Amino acid sequence: MTEILAFYDYIESNPQMTDTCICLWHALMYQANKTGWKREFSVAISTLELRTSLKRNAIYTARNKLKQFGLIDFNERTGNLSSIYTINSFVSFKQTQDETQPQTQTDTQGETQPQNINKQNKTKRKNKDDEINSVDLLFDEIWVLIPSHKNDRKSKVGKERKKELAKYGYEKIKAACENYLKTQNPQYLHRRDNFFNEIIDNYLNQNFEKTEDEWSDYVT
Repeated sequence: MTEILAFYDYIESNPQMTDTCICLWHALMYQANKTGWKREFSVAISTLELRTSLKRNAIYTARNKLKQFGLIDFNERTGNLSSIYTINSFVSFKQTQDETQPQTQTDTQGETQPQNINKQNKTKRKNKDDEINSVDLLFDEIWVLIPSHKNDRKSKVGKERKKELAKYGYEKIKAACENYLKTQNPQYLHRRDNFFNEIIDNYLNQNFEKTEDEWSDYVT
């Protein structure tokens, strides 16, 4: 119960936590409880699908987010073996904070100018890391909007391209994906890396509407 209360305190200060992440966290907590709170435990994706009513791709996306948030860790195994999960305890983290806080306060007394500069540099790096994480999280969400292709190469979508896509926002990209799927034969879908690198621009609302207008001119 203490972990659950701490989890919801965390959610209140982290509004980017999605419903799917919350649902998956509870399912993993249930599994950890069943194992007698072992630090590491395994659970099949099919079991998580049954307990959460989430689709497989949604579970993959949610668990990647939970890992990036530092709430869980997992290791995938080859073959038919289930992944190994670890849930990071909120209580242990808070106890560590409480134990180190008095010493930290003592150490920071008489802080010098170089230390201030180091702190500013760390803040800048953290902000940059947060920006990168948010871009990666968005890309993980839009990647699953297009059906998978056997030759997909997710790594071929570079950092700069991800930043360009992030400027459009999730809803606009989702609409572009829907436009693409409406007009494309399912048997001839492009690789997802090709779609997000080159093709999606043709299916963003403005361009897609223009294309529809051009077709209507030919029809009339």
